[in-house]
Amino acid sequence: MGRILLAYALSSLVTGYVVWAALFWDGVSDTGMRAPGFGLFIAFLVAWFASTPAALTVLLGEAKGWRGIGYYAVAGSLIGLLLGKLFSPPWFFPWLGVSFGLVSGGIFWAIAGRHAGADDPSERRHTLIAMGLVTALAMAFTLPLLAGFR
Repeated sequence: MGRILLAYALSSLVTGYVVWAALFWDGVSDTGMRAPGFGLFIAFLVAWFASTPAALTVLLGEAKGWRGIGYYAVAGSLIGLLLGKLFSPPWFFPWLGVSFGLVSGGIFWAIAGRHAGADDPSERRHTLIAMGLVTALAMAFTLPLLAGFR
């Protein structure tokens, strides 16, 4: 479980800083947004808003024992595309969400995804229960916020 949380934190951190760097692509970003701490803030937002679909993705991967990089890369791409469409920043293009998701999914797979679905039934049950709780918490904190967002 610790490996999953570490992988999620690192993939969110990298994705947040890549999004932060993309803000400067067209040169219209606010000067206050150029501080590196703002990248950490974006990483926090990425982690928060991606938590529900990511937790569901990890729960399914753990339950089915899917260890392929393709699963996590495609899931990450779909989550990136979903978040990009949800927030609709003026600089967002669909390929950016797909690219961010590929990177994030690849990082997650490299740390935790390739070990999905433990062979030991006891360890697998504990991981599934913990991921179920993480999924429920992510949904409880995120979905009400998203309902008021639009």
